[in-house]
Amino acid sequence: MGKSKMGSNMLKISEVSSASGVSVQTIHYYLREGLLTSPVKTARNMAYYHPVVVDEIRMIKELQDKRYLPIAVIKTILQARREGQELDHIEEMHSLFQQVFCYPEEEGESADLSEAEVAAATGLDEAALRYLEELRILNPAGKGGKHYDKSDLRAAGIVKKLLGLGLTPQDLVIYRQFAEFINSEVKTVRCRFLQRIHDGSISLTELIGILNDLKKQIAYKSFRRALFESWREGGEE
Repeated sequence: MGKSKMGSNMLKISEVSSASGVSVQTIHYYLREGLLTSPVKTARNMAYYHPVVVDEIRMIKELQDKRYLPIAVIKTILQARREGQELDHIEEMHSLFQQVFCYPEEEGESADLSEAEVAAATGLDEAALRYLEELRILNPAGKGGKHYDKSDLRAAGIVKKLLGLGLTPQDLVIYRQFAEFINSEVKTVRCRFLQRIHDGSISLTELIGILNDLKKQIAYKSFRRALFESWREGGEE
């Protein structure tokens, strides 16, 4: 099946790349992650893309570079768009996710980084990054080559600082336990509040804020108690 039989507006991947300003490799990555409308395959190595894909790529880049959203969130927004949800609802999703995930002080930083780029930016070698991935401190996307987002870059940078202050790689195992706790918390919140979040009777932003406040209070009390006990033990020597 040639392009003429499919419609003259269909695009080759090279044309999508030119129109959207991203590389062919990036387009393949977005396809693997399920972010783009699937192309129509006409042969093993030939496919044609609907022009909407160009708009999808532009939206992905805007959500990454200006709103700092992770791939999983962008996928949710694009799916809502494909399902025909109203524009005002999609804008509401934009606003909500931006409030939850935005780090404005890092405007202009790339949101799609390779393992080598994260290693160069943080001073951690690639073996260390893989160890952090095993601990679930880092969560790169990609079924082929790994792609890190801003959250991964920040986490790796924080780990580097902690190691410089004296924390050991073995000490970091406690954060795998913390990640498991967070996953349990997410499952509980989803079970209890998903429908009410969906119908708007509960604000997800407000709910996350309340949960974070509770965890901050628990952490504050735990550190305060530990420091007080250390001070008291030191005074008894």
